[in-house]
Amino acid sequence: MHDTKNTYLKFAILALLCSVTISVIAGADPKNSNSKNIRPWLKRPWEWRYLIYINGGWEYQKKFEREHSEEIGPQARNRSWKPLFDATHFFQSDAEDTLPGDGISVVVIEFDKHGKVITPNAFGKPLHGRIDQNMRVTLAEGDSGVNRQFDFGHLFLGLGSASTHWAPSICLIDQVPSLFSKTDTSYLYGPKFKINGSNPTVGCREWAYQIKDSRRPYIDITNYTFKRFDHFGPGAYIRQTIGWAGFDDHKPVIGKDDNDWYCFYDCPDGDQPGIISDIESWAERNGWKAPQPPTRMPVFPDPPAKSGYYPSITAPKAAESGAHPGPDYSTCP
Repeated sequence: MHDTKNTYLKFAILALLCSVTISVIAGADPKNSNSKNIRPWLKRPWEWRYLIYINGGWEYQKKFEREHSEEIGPQARNRSWKPLFDATHFFQSDAEDTLPGDGISVVVIEFDKHGKVITPNAFGKPLHGRIDQNMRVTLAEGDSGVNRQFDFGHLFLGLGSASTHWAPSICLIDQVPSLFSKTDTSYLYGPKFKINGSNPTVGCREWAYQIKDSRRPYIDITNYTFKRFDHFGPGAYIRQTIGWAGFDDHKPVIGKDDNDWYCFYDCPDGDQPGIISDIESWAERNGWKAPQPPTRMPVFPDPPAKSGYYPSITAPKAAESGAHPGPDYSTCP
C-alpha cells in the first residue's frame, strides 16, 4: 500500500512539473509576453491537419454554449468554440438511448499548414490554431492575448518513457492528470473512475496510441462496455470524443454505436462518411482485419494500474499513412 501511495504521489508531482515547465521547454514567444498579454503562445509550429469532435446532442450543446457566451458578454476573451461551427456530418443513431434528431454529430475543424482555420465558421474573422503556456489548444482571433480565444482541449505531453505510445495527446480537461487524480471520480485514467455506461471510456490516450501505431489502420473510438450498467450494455456506444490528425496522417475514424458501425472521417478509397453495413467485408476490402475490443477500458490508466492492449491487427496499408510505429501490445498476457 505504501508503494502504491508513493507511485501516485510521484505521478502527480511529475504531472504538475510537466504543466509548469513545459512553456520553458517549448519556448514562449517573447514579443507576446507582456503585461497586456495573459495568453502568450508557445513558439512551436502548428502540426495538426484537423481537430475533430464527435458526440450526440450537438445542437443542444451549441445552444447552451451560445447562451453562456451571451451571459458573459461580448468582451470576454475566453469563449466556447462550439457556437462557431456546424456539424460536418450527422448520423441518426438507432441506439435505445437516442431520441429522433439527436444522433451522432461529427464536427471537423481543418487547418492549413500555417495553422489558419479553413473550415467555414460563424466568427466572421480569421482564426488560427495556437497553444498557450498552460498547454491549452485554442482557436485564436489574433496573435495577442487580448484577442478572443476559443479553447478546444489541452495538450498533454505525457510522463516520460512510460507514455511514449500514447503521448503527446490533445485531451479534454477530465483526461489530464492533476494533484487530485487519485480521488477524482471524473478523471478518466484515475483509480476512482467508474464506468457507468453513459460516460466516455475512450480518451486522448487511446486516440494517440491508435494514430501513432503504424500497424493499426484505423482509429476505433467505440466505447465498449463489458457488463450491464442500468439500461446500458454490455455493448458498444459512441460517447464524447475529441481527436486530431497530422498533415501526414490519413486513418479512418470508425466506431460502433449499438448495432451499427460508422466511418466518421477520412474514410478509405474516397468513401463518404456513413454507416458501414458489414464491418468484416469493409475491413477485408481494405486489406485489414475487423476491429476487436481492447482488453480493458480505458486502455491506458495511470500507474500502478495495469494497461490493457488492443488485439493484433494486420495493416498492410498502414505504412502508407505516415503514422509512427508504436509498441507491440498484441502479446501482452
